[in-house]
Amino acid sequence: QNSGKTTLYKALTQEQKALAFKKAGLTQEALIAPFGNHVLYDMPGLYQDGYLHQMLPYDVYKKLIPDQEMNPRIFQIKSEQSLILEGLIGLTFKSEALSAVIYGTKQLKIHKTNPSKMKNMLKHPADHFEIFVQTYETKAFKIPRGKMQVTFADMGFMHIVGPTHLEITYPKGMHLTITEAMFE
Repeated sequence: QNSGKTTLYKALTQEQKALAFKKAGLTQEALIAPFGNHVLYDMPGLYQDGYLHQMLPYDVYKKLIPDQEMNPRIFQIKSEQSLILEGLIGLTFKSEALSAVIYGTKQLKIHKTNPSKMKNMLKHPADHFEIFVQTYETKAFKIPRGKMQVTFADMGFMHIVGPTHLEITYPKGMHLTITEAMFE
């Protein structure tokens, strides 16, 4: 879902019935249009759990889904410091100082704080944030040596250089991945 199939289909066919927005799941049935001597199909995407459209209303999450080049924002993190992405994701770094490079929309608000304040803010998110969910979960990760990428569903990603320990508080069920960084 939401990978650009309909945008490409619409550009090639000039089909006006095709809906192409940042909202996932708009293509509900196959669309068919002539393309030269061929027929072009636009099909619904595969539904995946753990993405923003399940957690937030469209008018809220559309601001968080990148739709243009994402510029990196670099944060110098000391041991036992935390970052909060909107009222959605809390990141606590439990090692020596490091740099965290976060890629997301320009509208993504990022707060630097200490772990106890972050936990308190996420316990009462309505008091501190415009965008938040009701239920969070927390997991700890051991980040191996090297440049790693932490992806936050369809909202963005972060690059950090390990080894380090990272605790992530995030909306219950949100899709997270940790892999080797895709680029330097």
